Amino acid sequence: IAHAKNANVSILVAINKIDKKEANVYKVKSELAEHGLVATDWGGDIEMVEVSAKNKINLDNLIDTIILMSDILELKGNPDLPAQGIVLESKLDPNLGPTATVIVKEGTLEIGNIFIVENNIGKVRSIANYLGKKLKSATLSDAVEITGFDKVPEGGSILKVVKDDKIAKKLISENASIRDTSLDSYSN
Repeated sequence: IAHAKNANVSILVAINKIDKKEANVYKVKSELAEHGLVATDWGGDIEMVEVSAKNKINLDNLIDTIILMSDILELKGNPDLPAQGIVLESKLDPNLGPTATVIVKEGTLEIGNIFIVENNIGKVRSIANYLGKKLKSATLSDAVEITGFDKVPEGGSILKVVKDDKIAKKLISENASIRDTSLDSYSN
């Protein structure tokens, strides 16, 4: 919730597992309302769709809501630009090393792309979808797990594909310079 609010992006909530007898949609909506996410049917502005992924209940409604929101918000992107994405979550996998789930906001992410995230340079070694299926590329709005980081990135970090290592090192150096200058102004 904090990452979405800080990024100033629209939020859509899928309330999953409604097929379970202990499911309490009212409780979920109440707890979300405590964090400022009030459902449209409660007078708020957050779309919430009740689903069961396992039993495929309301998945068509979820897709329709996503499409409607993207039309209303006029969400567009260019798949031909260098990829940019946001790290949703990350972990250190004992077999794969640092991995992260990234949602592609712009461009097309491909195996072999060199990228920067935070103060680190990486190279995309693998891309997999939510089912674990290996992909050669990912494009606009795809949420994929990638490997190739030198260390585990923070959730909410921006991943940017660059042309080569030289440009990546230059950008990281410039970012470090800006940070150092900012810190100097606070210490004076």
